[in-house]
Amino acid sequence: MDFLTSFTPRNSSINYTNCSFSQDSHYLAVGTTKGYLEIVAIQDFTFNLIVSVKPDGSSNPLTECIFVSPSNVLCTVGSSGRVYELDSLIQNSDIEKKNTLAVHPGTANQSIILPQKELAITLGSKSICLWDIKRCELVTTRKGRVGGFLLRLSADGKTLLTYGDRCYIEVWDVDSFTKTNDLVHLKQKNLPIGRDDPDESSPTDICHCAVSIDGIVVGGTGNGDLFVWFGEELKVVKELEAHESLITFIEFSPSGTTFVSADMDGVVIMWQLPNIRDEDFKVNMIPLTCHSDSVEQICYSSQGRRIATCSMDKCVHLYSGASGDLIAKLTSHKNGVMKATFSSNEAFIASGDEKGEIIIWDGVTGQLLQHIKPKVKRIVLDLQFVNQDKYICSRDSRAGCIIVNDVSTGIEASCLSFPTEIFSMSASTFLKENSYLLCCLKDSSVKFVKLLDSDSMHIVG
Repeated sequence: MDFLTSFTPRNSSINYTNCSFSQDSHYLAVGTTKGYLEIVAIQDFTFNLIVSVKPDGSSNPLTECIFVSPSNVLCTVGSSGRVYELDSLIQNSDIEKKNTLAVHPGTANQSIILPQKELAITLGSKSICLWDIKRCELVTTRKGRVGGFLLRLSADGKTLLTYGDRCYIEVWDVDSFTKTNDLVHLKQKNLPIGRDDPDESSPTDICHCAVSIDGIVVGGTGNGDLFVWFGEELKVVKELEAHESLITFIEFSPSGTTFVSADMDGVVIMWQLPNIRDEDFKVNMIPLTCHSDSVEQICYSSQGRRIATCSMDKCVHLYSGASGDLIAKLTSHKNGVMKATFSSNEAFIASGDEKGEIIIWDGVTGQLLQHIKPKVKRIVLDLQFVNQDKYICSRDSRAGCIIVNDVSTGIEASCLSFPTEIFSMSASTFLKENSYLLCCLKDSSVKFVKLLDSDSMHIVG
């Protein structure tokens, strides 16, 4: 038997564990000791590596890698397995390289897509960037003084807030992409803006904020104070007192007439705003049914009919958006719930916990519809409905992949793999049929992904 050719690992630290030929012998699927599935194209005894993905985002060795049909590859890591569609893998690999938008100056921590404008914004520790999604290119960069911890956008997409766990909030006009204000609340007037030393953090520092479609800004502090900025150039500040612990989340209704605040003790309060004209305005405060532990997120449904809160007490609360009455207490999580989001049509709620479990609930009644259990137990950091709410995308801690599950069945539809850890993920839908993901990676690159609804999820550019 004559020796024809050989194929060696691309890295000296990687060893191959097993391999399998496709039925037509045009492809070779290879498993590695570092957890990669590699697809090698074969032509005239020449090997060309075209795909390299991690099935579960870990570095655990692939114990099996085999073609189970002409178009499907089965990978086994430990006791769990995943089936990949070959054409989808090849297409994903090609397009992923084409759609690295650029490199954010310094690593980007947060991102937001502006669907009305087909633009995106990324935020890092020293800069904020505007991207043209259609052209896959950087439009402009602005320098900021914030720590890059949070981006908050008004429901109409016109006003943006940035802040970095400090005593001030930066306000940006989205259309001109210029900063219009630095907001400092009443108890921080004597402190300089631009304080950068983490050891100088104070209970009066801003911990969370939100902005309405009318440009009203609310910020919450570490000691539970709420401050409302309004009026011409946001010069008027009013203090609201109700919380006694760190403000963990603030969210405005889509109409901007109410907002909800929550704290580390699980207290949740709805605030109804009048037609604000001067600093003597009265706010109607409605205490909502409390959680027993820290509230991690608040979200309104797209039309403002429902409010959902999730907490470390393992519960999700569903409230009426009009009255604040508790509709349902959702209790099927076994661990603290980190994220919650409504589908665009308000039919579903998705919640994810600190062990990676995702539950799909009925958005009206709160009935449990699907319970999705992860292959690897990691904290759910992002949840987004995509493709007309047919799928739910999730990002967890320390993984370089985004898992896409079918909402109606809970079955995994795709795993979108990236070469390094994902720091943030945002999603949106343009033209009502296709959904887009924006991913900021640990290596400072920014990747844009278009998801096409088909038998499997494809990155199509």
